[in-house]
Amino acid sequence: MFKSFLFLSALSASALATFGVTVINDNGSGYTLYAQDHQRLCYCLKNTQSASIRGFNGGTIKLFSTADCTGKFATLGSNDEVGSAKWVNSVSFGRSDIPSRDPPGCPDYHNAH
Repeated sequence: MFKSFLFLSALSASALATFGVTVINDNGSGYTLYAQDHQRLCYCLKNTQSASIRGFNGGTIKLFSTADCTGKFATLGSNDEVGSAKWVNSVSFGRSDIPSRDPPGCPDYHNAH
């Protein structure tokens, strides 16, 4: 019975994929942004210090110099990191087969909590 519970728990966790990126500031602290498996989100970073950005299970991660995930972009691999990311003003990530939604404002994520 316990083995069945563990198996079902593992199966449920793998079915609910979570995409994410971590924005790391100059002092090395990071703030992680998430999207669920059915989403593709845009986060505005123009007010957030971004020394580097690291993706994990990010699907297709797009880095923009604009604050609304429009225009030209650079692509970051799902589990890669880009240093010197101060030029990044927004990031889009999640499922690659749907468009991203508009960013929900533009806070300083490192100081928002």
